[in-house]
Amino acid sequence: MSKRTAIALAFVLVFVGTPHAKAQEQLHNPVETHVVLTTEVLPDTISANLVTPEPKFIAPKVQSIQDYAASKVGTSFAKLDYIVKHESNWDPKAANPTSTARGIGQLLDTTAAEILGHGVAYGELPATQQVDVMLEYIENRYGSIDAAYAFKLVHGWY
Repeated sequence: MSKRTAIALAFVLVFVGTPHAKAQEQLHNPVETHVVLTTEVLPDTISANLVTPEPKFIAPKVQSIQDYAASKVGTSFAKLDYIVKHESNWDPKAANPTSTARGIGQLLDTTAAEILGHGVAYGELPATQQVDVMLEYIENRYGSIDAAYAFKLVHGWY
């Protein structure tokens, strides 16, 4: 079947006579009813109107986790980036093999539990939430990203 071929189902009421009043009467009390099933080639102008174009998918702009963090911390991003690159390299699934540190901020389970409450696994949170929790941890412990950065430079951890 070509693209110009369309299957048309038509339910046709055949009215006897042409006067409007008579046609209206037959709509409510049809004298004769026919069901017609046809397969026909439609002209381009008609078949073009029957074809619904596929909707175009426009992918949403995906913000990187670094962009998300930068939008939260502004000019302190370079220092935060230094900390995170050395802790997890921005990997939300990063896991320290020698401790319970997990996620982007490499928070220990006990540290994360202080912020999130018990039963919530920091390393299983979406990346944006991991950034939010990490920023809360930095604020609570160091007071600022600058102070956390300075501590990281001296001690190698934060």
